[in-house]
Amino acid sequence: MALGITVQGEKVLLGFVETGTENETACAEFLQGLVDRGLRFQEGLLIVMDGGKGLRAGARRIFGADTPVQRCQWHKRENVVAYMPKAQQAMWRVSSSRRMLS
Repeated sequence: MALGITVQGEKVLLGFVETGTENETACAEFLQGLVDRGLRFQEGLLIVMDGGKGLRAGARRIFGADTPVQRCQWHKRENVVAYMPKAQQAMWRVSSSRRMLS
């Protein structure tokens, strides 16, 4: 799923795809479809995504290597917390959520 955010701060669904894989080819085809339907990115674009390597590679292929990519902090936190002992996971989720909101 791709969401855009307008200059007024409104979220806009740009598109979605159901696929059995998140490899570079599938992701690049999805992103190219957004461009073909009118997504403008020449004036600037910030991509915020989970840690999917295929999505990052597809974005690089379609939008160029200089397009900034930000790893979603929620996804990053969840990946890190999953390696912690179960007894500590809830504490770290609450603690890091507070830091993300401030």
